[in-house]
Amino acid sequence: MAGLDPARRQALAIARRAGVEARGGRTLDFEEVCVGDRHHEFRWMPSYGEPFLARALDVYRERTRATIDVARVRRLHALVALEQFGWSLREPDEHRRTCRTLADTRAWAECALDTAR
Repeated sequence: MAGLDPARRQALAIARRAGVEARGGRTLDFEEVCVGDRHHEFRWMPSYGEPFLARALDVYRERTRATIDVARVRRLHALVALEQFGWSLREPDEHRRTCRTLADTRAWAECALDTAR
């Protein structure tokens, strides 16, 4: 990762910890990516931080010329966070697989909701 700008280096490090594989040093293969609403495909990206989200959306816009509504992405992100929090309450023994505590997941959901407003 030497030679990468700090934001990209951080995003790749976070992605690796999250189980996302970098392929060819350029493309990230996100689990559960769908073919359909572009905004849905970006729903996890706010978790990687603002620099990562901004860069990913910039590159995507350049390559596809598609318009992405960042507010819509943030709302979908909040829904994902709430879904994870609900799952952690329903299945506390299974939630350990996320490597987050219940408090971590709650904080993430609260932050995602605040950002989506």
